[in-house]
Amino acid sequence: MVGVTWDDTVGTVLCDTTKIDWSKLGTQELTYTIADMDQTIHYETIEVTIYENLEYYLYGMEGEKKITVNSSFDPMEGISYGDKIASVTADTSALDLTKQGEYPVSYELKDQSGRSQIAVRRVRVAAEGADGWDNSDNPGNYSTVIDLGVWRLTAYMDTPEDQGPYVGQTASGAPLVPGRTVAVSAATCDRLNLHFGDKLLIDGHVYTLEDHGGYAMNNQDWADIFVDNPIDEFSERFNHYTEVYLLR
Repeated sequence: MVGVTWDDTVGTVLCDTTKIDWSKLGTQELTYTIADMDQTIHYETIEVTIYENLEYYLYGMEGEKKITVNSSFDPMEGISYGDKIASVTADTSALDLTKQGEYPVSYELKDQSGRSQIAVRRVRVAAEGADGWDNSDNPGNYSTVIDLGVWRLTAYMDTPEDQGPYVGQTASGAPLVPGRTVAVSAATCDRLNLHFGDKLLIDGHVYTLEDHGGYAMNNQDWADIFVDNPIDEFSERFNHYTEVYLLR
């Protein structure tokens, strides 16, 4: 329905997309059922052309690319593509190499007939050294690994919107450090016998339990990770469900 408009003589417009075989390349017909204000029913048909997904032939985009602040970045390094793609053009205008965060780098793909498609890659700019996202403990340093199950994962910042009156504070008194601080509700800590200073392995990164988070977390299996960049706070990296492990 994107781009479809009608005047005030039309009451409703419906489109049955179930009759399109989206896995079949080529041209197919898509029919709209139109009900006028006087209850007259008529139909309009358009042609839909389904192309190959060019991303199937683009290699080297998997996972998240990590680089350090103020380093150089070649968007085409490690990127290759099959002969279904005629050209690839990278756009790094959204990437800020001077600031930590997660940024999108887009690639315009063109096939042999000139049709274009956009693919997006995530690039993480991290500080080098103590407080950066690379400052994760080695899980191999711990002798006991306890599977806590699948948790909800989110992120928060040190702002009044997220912290309320507790800006600049954690429940444990530890400083807020991106890449280290994680909040779990007090009720969940009591239920699972978790304590400040415990290490949680989340998506391959080791965080330290240093905060209790907001009231909304209640007694849920929910980890809220401290970040210092709004790009991080609302990124896919921190807004999903994932397995959480306790390391001791």
